[in-house]
Amino acid sequence: MKQVINYITGNLVRKVIEENEPFLTEYEFQFALAMEIKEQFPELKVKIEQKVYCDDEDKENCRCDIVAYNNDKKFILLIELKYVVTLGTQSDKSSMGSRSSFISDIKRLQDLKDYPKAQKYCIFVSNKKAVYCNNSTAKGAADYFNKLYANEEKWKIVDNHNYNPSARFLIVNVDETPSVPPEYYCY
Repeated sequence: MKQVINYITGNLVRKVIEENEPFLTEYEFQFALAMEIKEQFPELKVKIEQKVYCDDEDKENCRCDIVAYNNDKKFILLIELKYVVTLGTQSDKSSMGSRSSFISDIKRLQDLKDYPKAQKYCIFVSNKKAVYCNNSTAKGAADYFNKLYANEEKWKIVDNHNYNPSARFLIVNVDETPSVPPEYYCY
């Protein structure tokens, strides 16, 4: 299953972004990525918005964006997504909420005890410099995001002329990420 992880983190995200028009919402991107995982790896079951963090239906943030697994569940892949793209004349204003939410997603995956052998990834797609190149001081989790990930060299550029400015993506292996300090998350 290492080949699944290598392909998804190496080529699949880029392929989905490059071969499609810019998505209008994160949900469109989520669906396209889930469908591509299923197409490339038909032996996997792929679910979107799968409940993994809690059993309480009424509680917010109980669901993981994409969950993929094989029949015996010896391989489980959990993916959280952020998709923040400006189209046309939209401004490149701050995206503090999405940066904070990304850190919270990392922390939720780090704290998840029910799937100890799961492969856990957070993926952020954006064409906003306020996300991938923001070295300014922010508050809370957005500041923590800036310290870890607001560096253009960490983001892969997408070759799709429909994104103006060019889109970039960041893939974070949660198990290789420093533990998020308690003051930087909320869920």
